[in-house]
Amino acid sequence: MAEKKTTEVIEQPFNAKAYWAEKVPFRAFKDNGKYKDDIYVGWNGKVWRIQRGKEVMIPRAVLEIILQSMEQDQRAAEYIEEQENYYRAESRKYE
Repeated sequence: MAEKKTTEVIEQPFNAKAYWAEKVPFRAFKDNGKYKDDIYVGWNGKVWRIQRGKEVMIPRAVLEIILQSMEQDQRAAEYIEEQENYYRAESRKYE
C-alpha cells in the first residue's frame, strides 16, 4: 500500500515593508484634456513621476496612494453634485 504524502506548510512572518515595496503594474488613463500630464506621488520622502498611457511598475504603496486619491476625487465630485442639487432646489423656493 502506498504511503500518503503530506506537505509541510512553513509559515513565515508577514513582512509589511517588503509587501508595500513590491513592484506592481499600473497604467494611468491618458487623454488630450484633463488627464494628459504625468502623475506625481510622494511616499516615504521619495517622489514618483508616473507617465500616463504606459504600463509602469510602481511600488504597491504608491499604487494604493493613487487608488485612495481617485476614491477621494470621486467622493468629492459626488458631494459637490449633491450640494449643487440641494441649493438649486432651495433657490427655486424663492422664484
